[in-house]
Amino acid sequence: DIKLKIIGIKSINFNFKNKNIEILPYVSIDKLTQEILNSRFVVIPLYDTIYSQGQLSVLEPMYLGKTVITSNVKSTIDYLIDGKTSIFYEKQNINSLTDKMRFMIENPDFVSKIGNNAKNHIVKELNFNKMQQEMFEFIKN
Repeated sequence: DIKLKIIGIKSINFNFKNKNIEILPYVSIDKLTQEILNSRFVVIPLYDTIYSQGQLSVLEPMYLGKTVITSNVKSTIDYLIDGKTSIFYEKQNINSLTDKMRFMIENPDFVSKIGNNAKNHIVKELNFNKMQQEMFEFIKN
């Protein structure tokens, strides 16, 4: 009954037997925002890199009040709180991701709670003014 949409795939030449899986190529930010708003939760698979990656992709759905399931990688563990502002799955572990997605599907109230926490976390803790002040204090000291 639940549709899985995979967005941003360069090649959409997949032939899934399951008709509840939909592949979308890169879409406009307006279309992506609509897809996020219409979703129950968002999955953003990340992997460890030597550079920063994925922060905006994670923060945007959180600001829209959506629960984000993402990998527990270096680029996320410093500003997300597993089980409170987001849900972590073990990086590069499809079974861990599947378990987290199944749990989210079976617990819509929990998904709603995490989504609300996520938005509040963005507004109160990860906003530009607070970041600017912290950077100023760091440089000053």
